[in-house]
Amino acid sequence: MLPKKAAPIADGESETKLRFKPQGVRAQRTRLGLSAPEMGALVGVSAQTIYNWETGTSRPRAEQLAVIAAVRKMGKREVKARLDQLRAEGWTSTAAPPPYENRHTLGALKDLFADRTI
Repeated sequence: MLPKKAAPIADGESETKLRFKPQGVRAQRTRLGLSAPEMGALVGVSAQTIYNWETGTSRPRAEQLAVIAAVRKMGKREVKARLDQLRAEGWTSTAAPPPYENRHTLGALKDLFADRTI
């Protein structure tokens, strides 16, 4: 019997399935020293959404998971620089997340993290 061959990947890349754990969002936010509104601004959601994810009340969409993964790869200095950039654009910790033309599309979220590999 001949050994089975793996099917070739059409685009040359394999997609990674992202997993979500509520305590992981909290741990990541704590590691970076962020408040829920600051974390929400980086991801493009409200502080309440961050709390809901942390308690397991709700789960992020696939597009949001990709952004959470990008934030996970950031260090404290880069996070501070991103928040400073958002503040320069008029965001405050009491305001809603920065407005994106359509913040729930992967393209809009990728624009936010254009220099990061997702």
